[in-house]
Amino acid sequence: MSNDHLRYLELRELNERAWAGEVVFKLAGKQDSSLKKNTGFVKKLKSSFNADQYKQILKDVETLSLEKYSTEIVGPAFEGTLKVSKNDDIMAAVEIINALHQRLNLSFTPSYLSHVVNAIVEKEQSDLAVKQRSLLKLITELFLTGVATSLRQCDSELLSTSALKLASKSPNDFILVPLLKDVLSYQFPKAHALPVMISWLKRYAFLLKEENRTQIPDSCLNTLQQICSMYFDKVVGLLKSLHREKTKLELSNKKAMIRTGRVLEEREQELKELTQVLEALDHGCPTLAELLNKEMPPIDVSVQTKNNESDVIVKASHEEETKGWWEDQRERNFYKKVPNYESVVASEGPKLKKKEYAKLSEGEIVNRFLEKLELSTTEEDIDKLTAELHTFIPSNKATHNRILRFFLEVKKVDNVNLFARFLKINESFFPDLITELIDALDRGFRSQIYGDIINFKNLYFFIELIKFNLIPTHVVFHKIRRLTLNIEGTNNADILSIFYERCGKFLLLESEYQETTREMLALLSKQSKSSRLSVNEKLSLRNMFLIVNSFTATKIKVKATTAEMTPLQDFVSQMLKNVLLDRKLYKQAWLLGKIKFKYSADARDTFVSIYSRPEELGLDKLDMYAKLLKHLGTQGKVLAPLIVDALTEKVIRGLELNDYRQNLARVAQIRFFVALYKNKVLSFRCIIDLLFKIVTWGHPNNLPLPGSTLDIDPYDNYFRIGLCCTLLNNISFSKVEQAGLLTGSTKSLEGFLTFLQYYISTKKKPLPREIHFAVEEVYSKTFIPPARDDPSRALSLLQNFNSQSKEPVIEEETIIDDSENDAVEFSSDDDESGMNTEEELRSDDETSDDESHKDASGDITREDEDSDDEDDHEDEDEGLVDELVEDTAEEEEEDHAPWARKIEVTEEDKKFADTIDAGIRDALQESLNLSQSKSRGTFRIPAPSTLAGTQNEAVNNTCGVLPNGSVKFSFLSRKNNVKEMHLPSDNQFVDRVVREQAAQKANRDKIIRLINNME
Repeated sequence: MSNDHLRYLELRELNERAWAGEVVFKLAGKQDSSLKKNTGFVKKLKSSFNADQYKQILKDVETLSLEKYSTEIVGPAFEGTLKVSKNDDIMAAVEIINALHQRLNLSFTPSYLSHVVNAIVEKEQSDLAVKQRSLLKLITELFLTGVATSLRQCDSELLSTSALKLASKSPNDFILVPLLKDVLSYQFPKAHALPVMISWLKRYAFLLKEENRTQIPDSCLNTLQQICSMYFDKVVGLLKSLHREKTKLELSNKKAMIRTGRVLEEREQELKELTQVLEALDHGCPTLAELLNKEMPPIDVSVQTKNNESDVIVKASHEEETKGWWEDQRERNFYKKVPNYESVVASEGPKLKKKEYAKLSEGEIVNRFLEKLELSTTEEDIDKLTAELHTFIPSNKATHNRILRFFLEVKKVDNVNLFARFLKINESFFPDLITELIDALDRGFRSQIYGDIINFKNLYFFIELIKFNLIPTHVVFHKIRRLTLNIEGTNNADILSIFYERCGKFLLLESEYQETTREMLALLSKQSKSSRLSVNEKLSLRNMFLIVNSFTATKIKVKATTAEMTPLQDFVSQMLKNVLLDRKLYKQAWLLGKIKFKYSADARDTFVSIYSRPEELGLDKLDMYAKLLKHLGTQGKVLAPLIVDALTEKVIRGLELNDYRQNLARVAQIRFFVALYKNKVLSFRCIIDLLFKIVTWGHPNNLPLPGSTLDIDPYDNYFRIGLCCTLLNNISFSKVEQAGLLTGSTKSLEGFLTFLQYYISTKKKPLPREIHFAVEEVYSKTFIPPARDDPSRALSLLQNFNSQSKEPVIEEETIIDDSENDAVEFSSDDDESGMNTEEELRSDDETSDDESHKDASGDITREDEDSDDEDDHEDEDEGLVDELVEDTAEEEEEDHAPWARKIEVTEEDKKFADTIDAGIRDALQESLNLSQSKSRGTFRIPAPSTLAGTQNEAVNNTCGVLPNGSVKFSFLSRKNNVKEMHLPSDNQFVDRVVREQAAQKANRDKIIRLINNME
């Protein structure tokens, strides 16, 4: 079968002559008119239009007498044509139709052409595109060979309504033109004809070239070129418009899903259909451009380009900084590199031992498995439990429901990330369970949004599932949107703060979430300006935005200029950062114990530097690092004081800066103190000192006052309370009781909690929900009566406790406390940092009202210049006397270091000192010696004696005017020896004491008024 140019010309000439009525088909000598053979020929027409059998049909056309069966031949010939799809088969069909046309002419061809045209034009039929693809090629071949040149050659009586309408519009056009236009215009917005057009051009694109004018008339060629060019331009325009429409539809659909919290099926179906059309256009347009020898124009879709660019930026930044937006590579691997359960079972399955579940019933097996799941602490535990799940645990509906109930009812919060990873590993095994769990958490979320409760476990679980991409995006943002829109008068501000603090960085920097997250933050920013928000809600949102903004803050990278580490430093660093494993802790402690840290400054500094940054070690590893320090033994005793000092300095520095962006690091430091205490590296006395430092640092006289205006601890800031609760809620009070530090003195747990009540009472009410729950958890384990909302009662309880307790003399603080009683002890030096003992805060606080003695010319007298030693001694005596007199808060604010001042002694004061009897002087000197012998490093809690009224006045010092005009003083020494003396009322010292007492009373009344006027 030839397909060359000469064959087309030969067939066209024969067919044109046949249309003119000329007999051009060569018949065999004798025609067979038997019914059997003619019936067999009709059957062949239905199935033999292919390259292998068409020659047999051509032979039958030559030998059979077909004239009487011409009307019966048309239908089978058309049925056979519909089965043709391959190009070779089409050429075989063309040869058969040409032969029948030349043999039967008008009795066959008009009817046959009508059937073909009807099939191309009629749209309500199955597999329309497939039929049009093959029939359009066939009609083109018939056009080129002269069998079908125009629609007038069809039998009008057999044409359908659509075909007849088309024929009446284009009676004189070449048959290929109206049919091609009709095919290309059908369902153009859905690109129905694109695959038909591409298939047609792959075979007949050569016709559109100028050199083929001999095969096709010029007018027809020009028209076909115009049709193809116009179709290409319109298809490209459709591609651009559909991309824009898809972007709008996706945005609209996303907003609708976020608004409703569910998938809208109608919109999803519309988006699916649009996506299918775009896929066809994206693939077909470049091919069409190539076939038509045209240049494919760029598709400008601004929204998609923007997204792509942002993706590139995020990826580039991730490549530059391996941590990315995760805290470290380990955390990134925890959430991103999650294996499927098949690989976990393959690796962990051979290690399992069946004995644990061998004798248990089915229910007991599931319960035992869930107990182990609740106690899991590491990724390795989760992998092992996954293998056990698929090896030993029965897989049925009951097990499914029991596991679901476990996740909904479990109380633990600290390992919900492990539960979420367990679900991610088994995502393909538990699709229904995960869906039901999300629905249950979703319902719980709704009750929190409109209620006045916070379920922290459900909230944390929901957040962890987000990080593992287990919750659909629209569900995530539906919750955020509802929280944002209903922020007024609810606890939603606290919920949002927790939400953004825990996964804000993930939402802002993951490409799938970042754009919508920015929109949600913009909406929240707008809502936060509402005048109907309470002060606490505004403060909570302000703190949250500070944290969120820190996630995307630009960090300027500075090249390190420090010298390279020595081999010993590198060894210590690698052991602590990369090699440390819980199950090999003793071996690593043995290796590190070989280093003499006392004599190796480099190794010691490296060790302390790493330990003093607990925020970089990982909260889940802090206990392990504390154990290592304990197991180092003697070397640990060298390192522990340095580490504790460094951590304490960081805690104090955090109190000074009060930077919300450092909150996570500050919490990590407190959690490390907990770990050190639990592992007996640190005594509880140090914990008590630390707690008092946290709540009193920066306050005048170490005493927080109601309505404080301190920048580092404003009255509406509650983070110090949170730090204390974090520490106390993670230690066992029973162990404190065993150590004898639960009750009794002010340096006991009872003493601190009593003072903490007073500190909380000075804060603005109500407390934020999270802080309130943490405080309640602390005090629920004690017997201290609640007075945290009543400043007056809290103050009264504190005064009563301080007056009844006795402060033990503690010269040194125990750091490492082991069973062998070889503890390393150290003295904490807080003097330079402003942490002063109670005695220091209450001594040397008064200076003489008189200026230094000057002579008449205003010069300082020689006597004053030459009496330094005498003045110093008298300063000490006067300081001891002043120590018995209550300080005023106003003088404390004027000078926070009263002991550093030089006290000038007048002549009258010297005469008064000479009148003191020897016993009183001995008592004063004894008190002085005792004060000097006490360690200045031990932190003393503030004793609010200035608020104690007459009760403390009766104990500390009493002065009153006697009938004879003299004034009686009662002096209390440190050994509780009381001695009385009478002084004349006109004495300057007496006058100063009276004035001081009047000022103290006025100051005391002022503080009481502040407390009573608190909100």
